[in-house]
Amino acid sequence: MNMKTVQLGNNKVQQMLQLVERRYPNWAGFSDPRFIEDELRYKKSAISETKRLLDENDLKDLLNRRQFEEYIERIEGAARAGKNLLYLATPTSGDISVLYEDKLDKEEFCKAFYDLLFGDGDSPERVGKFSDYLESCELPNRWTFATYFLYLLNPEHDLFVKPRTTTWFLQFTDANESLPSTPNQQDYELILSLSEQLKLALSAYGATDMVAVQSFMWVAKQVDTQPVISEVKLREFKRLYRLFYVDYLHTEKGEEHIENRHQSRVSAQENHKLILEAVKEGKDITDLVILKYLPYNNTKTHRDQGAWISIAPAITSDVRKWYEANKWTDPDDWPKVALAILDFVNNCLEHPDNLPEYCQEFSDLPFTTGFQTGMMTPILNALSPEHFLLINNKSRAVINYFAETDFEQVLTHYPAINSTGKSLVEYFENIILTISPDTEISADDIFDTFGHWLIAEVGYFQKPSDELNEIFATNREALWAFNIFEKAVEGLGISGVDDRLKSVTFYKKNNTYTIRLSYGNWLVLGFDGASGNIQKVFIALFENDIDPNPIMIGHFSQPEDEKKVLLFRLTYEDFIKNEEEILSV
Repeated sequence: MNMKTVQLGNNKVQQMLQLVERRYPNWAGFSDPRFIEDELRYKKSAISETKRLLDENDLKDLLNRRQFEEYIERIEGAARAGKNLLYLATPTSGDISVLYEDKLDKEEFCKAFYDLLFGDGDSPERVGKFSDYLESCELPNRWTFATYFLYLLNPEHDLFVKPRTTTWFLQFTDANESLPSTPNQQDYELILSLSEQLKLALSAYGATDMVAVQSFMWVAKQVDTQPVISEVKLREFKRLYRLFYVDYLHTEKGEEHIENRHQSRVSAQENHKLILEAVKEGKDITDLVILKYLPYNNTKTHRDQGAWISIAPAITSDVRKWYEANKWTDPDDWPKVALAILDFVNNCLEHPDNLPEYCQEFSDLPFTTGFQTGMMTPILNALSPEHFLLINNKSRAVINYFAETDFEQVLTHYPAINSTGKSLVEYFENIILTISPDTEISADDIFDTFGHWLIAEVGYFQKPSDELNEIFATNREALWAFNIFEKAVEGLGISGVDDRLKSVTFYKKNNTYTIRLSYGNWLVLGFDGASGNIQKVFIALFENDIDPNPIMIGHFSQPEDEKKVLLFRLTYEDFIKNEEEILSV
């Protein structure tokens, strides 16, 4: 399509405005404090830091003095300044992976990078030349790397191209059906033309640069493509994520889980190179693929075999005996299985947009029975985490729960659950960044760690033990209730277990089980239930503090001049419906 013929219609701008207003009701434009806090503030900070680190004269001086290590360190620093704009969690496969390539000629690269930022010609022409250079050297070549630094150094005119967001924008505006996987001059010209038109259309709302445009575009895309999340599920995630952050993320066990993921990815990258070298040399790759692409648990036997030890193991014994015993794989078919796995992995890595096609083709083969998401997605995630989520029983249960979907473990469901999971992470990203701004791993990896904690550590969907299951149907409900107990304890200023004024009681009366928190002689909070159903919630609140008009069943002895505290009884359904208001008072 000829770039000059593409015009951004006013109807498309209005539709994008409506999407943004769904995220920010009564959106006041780019001066809206919510928008500034979520989208603009950290990007403006990144611009200042990048302009300091990548100053034209400083880079020219480093080139003249042949200080290429410091030059690259400055690029790394500028990349980190953007926080979540680039994927940095796995350096060797992330957005700046080109910097860590063994075959990188640092002098040649630094000169090419300088020309990208400050060379002759307009920015689309420079992007095209830089892309050609990377391709000629067989180096990683990503839109994100080619445009991120231009965007922060020249925010008035250059746009940061995140492939998923930009592809959505091109499709939404009927400009193009897809974005090529590698940067090029013509497509960047098209993107800048549309972005300039959007900036002009949004000038009435205070848009003055591409930071505003890119942020606006990202929010609109996020709202348009995200799964519909109920307010109840959103509040639940926020509550659970706070618990996860405090109780697990930075604990020894949480840090160990994160480190194990990192080591698993490092090993996967090494395995991938080893397999590709064996292919080039014409060697039999059957054993290599089965041992080094499939996910094994961490046992001495597997370590001695040189198997890939994965953060999400699906293999706990001899995989060949397992599959042959189940009649899934004939002993003579393993070379064909290995070749199919190799083709699947390489195809997905080279063309991630064609994931549905590759999953279907692999599943249709007569000898790939049993190779489902838990077996095939760990290696995709380890080699290209920016494109592929790791989907096993834990992550699938969490995505299905929050997105209210019913994806199964079959590989043909993977493209859809991967897309849904990515959208969920984008939807929850502001919560994640607000609660855990000190976390350096990607939002995708945090969400995966959160899912591990929720299922493996908390047992969120399991039945509670002992008699608690008479009140709570699942650990999910019990954890929710105990979180409310915790808020009540904090509100009362109870200092610890030695505080003699507080008491927690659990008892059975007339076939109903009750758990209650009291402070002195006052009942502060309680739950009644039977047969796994919460029937009543009792809570002490100040008079006239809430609207739901619960049933008042008692009052407390207080001095006349104090604000009255009353004891209320609500049904479980009414409490859930008004939970946020109740807990805020």
